[in-house]
Amino acid sequence: MNAPKVLLIKRPAKLPNGRRVRYFTLRWQDSNGKDRYESLGRIGKVTASEAKALQRQKQLDLGTGKVRRKHQKITLAMFLDMDREAVKAEVKPATIVAHEGMSAHAIAAIGGDRELNEVDEDDVATLKNWLAGEHTLHGRMLSPCSKATIRKTIAGLKASFNRAKNRKNPLIDFNPFIGHGGGKTQSKQMRIFNRTEIDLLVEASDIWWETFLRLAFTSGLRLGEILNLTWDDIDEQAGSITVSAKRPGQFTVGGKSYPVLAFSCKSHRERAAPLIPEVAKLFQRLKMRSGGSIYPFLSLNRLAILAATEDTTQELGSGKLVNNVLRTFKRLQVKVRTALAEQRGVPVERIEWRLGCVHDLRKSFATHMARHISMVELQKLMGHASLTTTGEYYVAVGDDLAEKVQAAFG
Repeated sequence: MNAPKVLLIKRPAKLPNGRRVRYFTLRWQDSNGKDRYESLGRIGKVTASEAKALQRQKQLDLGTGKVRRKHQKITLAMFLDMDREAVKAEVKPATIVAHEGMSAHAIAAIGGDRELNEVDEDDVATLKNWLAGEHTLHGRMLSPCSKATIRKTIAGLKASFNRAKNRKNPLIDFNPFIGHGGGKTQSKQMRIFNRTEIDLLVEASDIWWETFLRLAFTSGLRLGEILNLTWDDIDEQAGSITVSAKRPGQFTVGGKSYPVLAFSCKSHRERAAPLIPEVAKLFQRLKMRSGGSIYPFLSLNRLAILAATEDTTQELGSGKLVNNVLRTFKRLQVKVRTALAEQRGVPVERIEWRLGCVHDLRKSFATHMARHISMVELQKLMGHASLTTTGEYYVAVGDDLAEKVQAAFG
């Protein structure tokens, strides 16, 4: 029996926003004379040459009897869970948290029981509209997401669907998220802390936060790198701190066992960070209160809680290591700003203090160091794989730029 002829047609469709579009679609007749259709994607997202190539492949499959082997039936929710497990060993915990977030968005907007192979560009449009408006997630009414959040969600799902398409046994033929990147969003101005501001924050802090703030400001370490530091990583004589990976295990204090937490370096590269004498003295004070913990910033009590509530053989995100670090840092800034307002007898709104996050301490270190060392040296110090990352995202223009321009043209 001759194989049926496969036709390439342009099927009209209407998007939720009322816009009319057309899709490349294959049409042929099965052995019972019934028309069969297969959508290839929206015209403009899929080129004519790509559509014709898929048409030829479909015709070939029909002629060799390979056709009609359907993709494995799997729901969107099942696939996203499977995809998250597949990449867990290759990415940092923060990426897994982001994957969980984008999965929750997709399942709520599109439907977790929707078959993966049936998700199309209309569903992508539905998801974007759902994120851009007020929406309900896990029983809570949420405000519209920012453009950056929408962009990250779509980009993450695009990567997941690419993995589904590029498997040895593909789960889908076409990635509906292609061409829906969302574009770039306006970046925020860097919040660069100076030494005076750090001093004010330290005055309102205990020894834990004093050491944390001084270390972050003068070493450029990431939050996760700081919390996973052990005493063996600190070399006071050499004036350096080693950022290194750690295998999960146990250590004993007073007959009780506590976990050694799994940790991997960013970009899988070990590096050294500076340790100034001022911070070395703070570490000495902090060690006297450690109670035998191998971690400067994780107490034995906190380690015991982690061992009871988390899988410590897997790397944990910094948000799980210490409760509310980011929130506490912002509250500390509010406290200092309020104290300054009371001291000066002015409303809080008149105090020039823009709230920053913990990662801004790392950017502050990079900006201050850029005035004293080369960008190549700074890149190595920061542990960046690309010099572009260092220059574009971590170094702000100096406050004295206006004076330099005046001197140049005055």
